[in-house]
Amino acid sequence: MAYFGTGKTDAALADLDKALNGRPKWGPIYLDRASIYLSMNKYDLAIADLDKAIEYTSELNLKDMAIRNRSQAFLEKGEIAAAEADASQAISNEPKNPTGYLRRGYIFLTQNNLDAARGNFEYALQLDRFYIPSLLSLGSVELVQGNGDAALKNFDEAIRVDRDAGTLARRCFARAFLKQDFGAAMSDCNEAAAKQPENAYVFDIRAFLYLQMQRYDDAIKDYNAALVLNPHLASSLYGRNVAERASGDISKADADLASAKSINANIEREFGKPIVLGVADANN
Repeated sequence: MAYFGTGKTDAALADLDKALNGRPKWGPIYLDRASIYLSMNKYDLAIADLDKAIEYTSELNLKDMAIRNRSQAFLEKGEIAAAEADASQAISNEPKNPTGYLRRGYIFLTQNNLDAARGNFEYALQLDRFYIPSLLSLGSVELVQGNGDAALKNFDEAIRVDRDAGTLARRCFARAFLKQDFGAAMSDCNEAAAKQPENAYVFDIRAFLYLQMQRYDDAIKDYNAALVLNPHLASSLYGRNVAERASGDISKADADLASAKSINANIEREFGKPIVLGVADANN
């Protein structure tokens, strides 16, 4: 599927459903479909598919991937004990795989234990010093703690490892969040959009940059683009509400705010905050 992971969720789900009709016990397809459900914040559906992936998959690496991803889904639902159990099982099964420690770091973040989270992210980097999710997560922790220079250093290192759209977009967000060097931030976001023009999160982040620059018309255009690619993206609905409200279009802003809250009840609290836990890492 050429469009898998690009935001064309309906088409991707249709293809996966078709595949499962022919092979209803094909574990890897349940794993793929669960990743899409995670991106849509449909955690119960993701967990149901991950249960089947674990049951039907014989390959240990894919089974452990499903366990790690189920840990994330439980965490997103706020079921911390279940998330911890899966993360611990993943680490026990593969103690040299950095992703288990990444997942456990995420759990500590939900408990506001930044030091323990940092310790897990750093241990993951000891296992693989080029492990981009941990570099990005450390950078986000630094942002949360107000260490902008240290945050950018981690994002810079991630980009040196792999100059892909996701890492560029995260550094763009960091600069937008810090309200510094908007020109460099825009360069990163533009490059990310050129590399992945069907990635909704890239447009969502560039729109946030436009918000920080008070370029509200441009922000609305990019939020529109993000929502075409992923209509379930609460941050884009909420951000467009902010831009519309600043532009005086209150009725549209109210509608977008209601839609955003229907997808993510915590969006007002979470919007514009550093991204540490996210579906971008769901396939690890």
